[in-house]
Order: sequence, then C-alpha cells, then structure tokens
Amino acid sequence: NQDILVFLNAIQLRLLWSILVGTLSVLGLVCYDLSHPFRGSYQISKRSSMMDQLLTIRQGLYLNIIDRQQKQQQQQQQQ
Repeated sequence: NQDILVFLNAIQLRLLWSILVGTLSVLGLVCYDLSHPFRGSYQISKRSSMMDQLLTIRQGLYLNIIDRQQKQQQQQQQQ
C-alpha cells in the first residue's frame, strides 16, 4: 500500500475513487432500471408489433378450434 500511496498523490487517489464510485453507481442504476422492464428509462412498450402478431395468431388458432368443434357437433347431429 505504501508503494501505491507514494506513486499516487492525494488528488489522483480522489479522482480514481470518484471514477470508481461513479461507475459502480451508474452500473447499479442501469441494472435496477433493467429489472423493471415496463417502467423507467429502458422501457419495453406495452403493445409492440411482435405482441400484436402473437395476439393475431392466438385469435386465429382459437377461431380454428371453435370452427372444428362446431363441425364435429354438426356431424354428430347428422348421424
């Protein structure tokens, strides 16, 4: 430690300490913000185009299932 203190004077140590604290503070803030994806600076929009596509596919599959069930019921009634 003495060799480091001799090599670096008080101003350099304060500067290095400030950079270290600042970097870790910013990193902690970014990690905290990313842990809440629907609020904060780094947001995921609640209705993205990908979500719209997935909802359209889900609705299509649901309608297809209902249509098949209705056809099966009609076939059973005809028999």
